[in-house]
Amino acid sequence: MLDAAENLVVGVSGGADSVALLKVLSIMHHGKLKAVIVDHGVQEGSDEVADNAAQIAAELIGDPDAVVVKRALIDAHRNLEANAREARFRLLFEEVGDDDILLLAHTLNDQAESVLLGLGRGSGLSAICGIREDCYMRDEYGAQKRIVRPFLRSIERKDTEEICVSSRIEYWNDPTNGAHDVKCDATFPRRSQIRSELLPVYDKFFPGIVKNLARSATIARDENDFLDTCASEHYIYCVDELGTLDTAKPTLFRSKVATEHPALQRRIIRIWLERCGVKNSRALEYAKIEEIRTRLVNVTGVGGTTIQLDNHCSAVRTGDTITLSARHAG
Repeated sequence: MLDAAENLVVGVSGGADSVALLKVLSIMHHGKLKAVIVDHGVQEGSDEVADNAAQIAAELIGDPDAVVVKRALIDAHRNLEANAREARFRLLFEEVGDDDILLLAHTLNDQAESVLLGLGRGSGLSAICGIREDCYMRDEYGAQKRIVRPFLRSIERKDTEEICVSSRIEYWNDPTNGAHDVKCDATFPRRSQIRSELLPVYDKFFPGIVKNLARSATIARDENDFLDTCASEHYIYCVDELGTLDTAKPTLFRSKVATEHPALQRRIIRIWLERCGVKNSRALEYAKIEEIRTRLVNVTGVGGTTIQLDNHCSAVRTGDTITLSARHAG
């Protein structure tokens, strides 16, 4: 997965997972190593936590100049978790050069929690694919950044804690993560509630549930990638990419999409929405995709039908074509 001479940038929070990852890398990696700590500034004393993490990182790497602390400005009035994640990646990417790889310390436990979150949302196969071990993300300028999570496949949280304890490193326990002796109520993040309250119950009935859920994510991800590839190949036969003169957006052919399997129909519709410029089409409600599929694709007749997707656009069927239009009445 990683070459010993590659330049690595490690996201460090001061928690057991990221500190353990940095400890392992300080021993095994022989290339350039940099640690980046992001202080989200949403918890009291977060600046002190960040500074302590920086000190640990400097000792492990052996070079204080290889440690960077970034301070985030987060709008607490919006979705706090989403804003914190967005700010974290933006600041991390600022320290990741073109030839660098960003390493994050997600473990098997994080993967299991992601699967349960996806199951709870009921968003289909893609929702239980979990976190990718090796992937690319674009920064705010459109540049591709490679992200690798070395612990994701085989290391559990108890293992990272053991690495820290055996190395005599005092790591930080984030109180919002749900400590072992603290009951998580509705004020805690959903992931923390799953970690503290739900997973221990599952583990009583299905010992080893963390590894089982992580394995399910691997299987789901492989099969989801295959279906996405098939949908991309079939999409080109179901669409006129040039679209109509008045919209200049791709036009779907209803009758061609209707011949596809439902699993491919949904994906073809999502690809079409992405090509039409619909932002975050992956997060579009399942109900809306199904409405397009059942009302616009799998029907017959000559009458036009319109489905409002959001405040800005609608999907419109006219005869055998389906187009995306700007805000449409009716």
